[in-house]
Amino acid sequence: MCRTDINIINFKEKFPEIKRSLEDARFISFDLEFSALYPLKEYSPSIFDTPSERYRKLRKIMEHVVPIQIGITAFTCDLTDNCFRGKIYNFYLLPPSFPTIHKNFLFDPGAVKFLAFHGFDFNQFASVGLPFLSSPEEETLRKKLKQGTITNDVAESKLELNSLFFEVRKKVREWYKVAKHGDKLSLPEIYDKFWNSYEMLYFIHKRFRCKFSKVWTFVDEKNKDFVLQKLTVEECAKLEASQNLEEELISQLLGFTRVFRLLVSLKKPIVGHNCFQDLFLMVHSFDSPLPSSYSCFKKRMNQLFPIIFDTKHISRAIKLEVPLRKRWHDKGLDFLYRFFSQDVGRFLVYDVPKLEHANNGYVEKYHEAGWDSYCTGYIFLCMAFWALNRNYSGLRPFVSPHLIQALEEFKNKINVIRCSVHCVKLDGDDPKPIKPPFLVLQSNIKRNLSIYQVSNMLSGLGFFEIRTFPFHRGRYLIATDNDQTARKIHEEFLGDEEFTITEYSWWQHSVGANVCKFTGVVATSFLLVLVADTLITKYR
Repeated sequence: MCRTDINIINFKEKFPEIKRSLEDARFISFDLEFSALYPLKEYSPSIFDTPSERYRKLRKIMEHVVPIQIGITAFTCDLTDNCFRGKIYNFYLLPPSFPTIHKNFLFDPGAVKFLAFHGFDFNQFASVGLPFLSSPEEETLRKKLKQGTITNDVAESKLELNSLFFEVRKKVREWYKVAKHGDKLSLPEIYDKFWNSYEMLYFIHKRFRCKFSKVWTFVDEKNKDFVLQKLTVEECAKLEASQNLEEELISQLLGFTRVFRLLVSLKKPIVGHNCFQDLFLMVHSFDSPLPSSYSCFKKRMNQLFPIIFDTKHISRAIKLEVPLRKRWHDKGLDFLYRFFSQDVGRFLVYDVPKLEHANNGYVEKYHEAGWDSYCTGYIFLCMAFWALNRNYSGLRPFVSPHLIQALEEFKNKINVIRCSVHCVKLDGDDPKPIKPPFLVLQSNIKRNLSIYQVSNMLSGLGFFEIRTFPFHRGRYLIATDNDQTARKIHEEFLGDEEFTITEYSWWQHSVGANVCKFTGVVATSFLLVLVADTLITKYR
């Protein structure tokens, strides 16, 4: 099977190819896998959340979560054979472990089991994961390196470094005493142990170059060797100026951030599936910490990526326009891909170009970020061609600008799960809530049930959330995710003698409204008493 897994081993070699693919792409689809989804249970999503409340929760969660795999597919269009092709890249990521930028993060056992079940390669993630830096982390690192405050003594692998130098010091000293100008010393044991550790290699280079002013060090990738070479002081200084060790280190530590910055600079349309949280994590990990306000986040997101499409939102929106017999009944990425690639979805529009990936032998593997990014782009194209055929049925041939225009109404609208709104708009005001109205369940005999007991009563009716009313015994607020669930709950308690179900009314049910009513009654009573007292005094 031909896969394009990108990690610390092959990133330097593959980056020019990745750059060309992204530059040539008509649009780019992406997908992320997380170390955890909602590790802080007090910040879990709720149907009661407003967009700003959801932002506050996710901003807190992002402080404890990292991306561990990112998939990117660059889609190009070949007009000669009427075909769209996607080049898939699957990146394994691991936060860097280096003085001043060490990052702790959480793993969610549920997320780990899910990834393991779907074949995630944890060995590749842990041993050769590609590092990344945010802009503030890079700035701090550059400052510390310039000040010279990062030394062997603060290295996290200090013991391993000291052990290594103890093992080779005799061999190096004996060679240095007799070596002539240009002579080399091969230390393959260093390469064998630390070839994939940018931290260790940086400190090894620094230690040898500092201790021996006439020694230059380098890694021979071709022969898998670490080499010392005796030169003059001037020659070493000249090489140091042209091959700056600190800049090489920063370039290695930036890793995937270089790809992210390339995406930002290209300003090409990007496509995700249910990608609200993915966008949060990308900004936080590769750009800068999320701003304190939701409006500032939207502004920053639009500066980075001015054109974003979410295929989950698009599928929800256009589904009702498709004839019932051809309509899909699931919004999951794997289901949608199978529907559009194998089932009736493939024939929603005639004369659709060929859609294929350019990775020969790449086997589908759902919940791998690379494959999922390709599926996302595939269903985006299918829905775009459907929309284009609906809007401009006589237009041939179809080309990329037409596709973007056909889905213009969905640009920058991102799906949000379990929230008071179905989507947010990154370049404008969010849509008004269109979820079903909240329901109020009232016990007619003031029976005080726990939320768990009420949940059991509603079990099997759909997805819902329950809250109690303060100061009201036996009254419960119910939020549902869709009209069908709300209708089922209504029907469940229709004609029930013990419980009454009604739609929520602020004036009737809220604490604030009841306070207003009580205050109004008190104020009115006071005025009536005052008027009565005035009249009595006047006519006494």
